[in-house]
Amino acid sequence: MSHRFRKLELFQVGKAIKQVREFRGLSQYNLCSKMSAKSKSFLSRIENGRNLPSLQTIIDISKALQIRPHKLIHLAERITIEQRKASR
Repeated sequence: MSHRFRKLELFQVGKAIKQVREFRGLSQYNLCSKMSAKSKSFLSRIENGRNLPSLQTIIDISKALQIRPHKLIHLAERITIEQRKASR
């Protein structure tokens, strides 16, 4: 797997976070209130692909969303694959 593909997946983690957050009926503010020391603007930058989340941030967000981190990463991979198929 190329470094470029890995980077795309990491940017897709933000989209995966947003999908799960919206599915759970949470606002960005509600999700941030479940995590310590995270701001709404920080979460917004991750969801919009402007910031890459660290592994610890993915773990923290996953706990707040009540989803296992590997499932969040798997969703990001599926989003990446779907986008690649759509761009062909």
